[in-house]
Amino acid sequence: MFKLFQSSQNYGAHKKPTEFHPAPLEVKAAQDACFIAPFVSKAQGAAIANALRGENKERVMTQIISTATVIETMAISPEQAGLNDRATVYLHYTLRNWHWYITERGGDDNKVFGYVVLIGGGHGRAHFMEISIKALLAHGCTLDLAFAPCSLSEVKQLYRIH
Repeated sequence: MFKLFQSSQNYGAHKKPTEFHPAPLEVKAAQDACFIAPFVSKAQGAAIANALRGENKERVMTQIISTATVIETMAISPEQAGLNDRATVYLHYTLRNWHWYITERGGDDNKVFGYVVLIGGGHGRAHFMEISIKALLAHGCTLDLAFAPCSLSEVKQLYRIH
């Protein structure tokens, strides 16, 4: 009359993260560190790994997660065409007096479009251009993990560029 029912579920198995069972901060940061790896240099990646062993590791993990979220939600070219100063700047790379403000990515994750600023001689020079992430990293640029997306007009105000 009654049949024994065997469940195929393994109740001791690891549950996938869901809305009700979110992944721990460490797990999410590790997953997102792999995701942002193509956007940081090897030297910066090593510095991040070192910082994850330090006393500020929770802050670093949070920065990794927020940076991955920004990259994932970044506009794809030409979504911001015609927005001019209202365009959103998603990422910020630096190298000495140079600043690259990324506004959108192309179909290829290596190619992005952004606003380049050179500070020097009492004034800044700036222009829009296509940018290769690989070229930036090859020259030693660092991704500003603390940068929060903002409008291009806010970036221009930093340098008093119009």
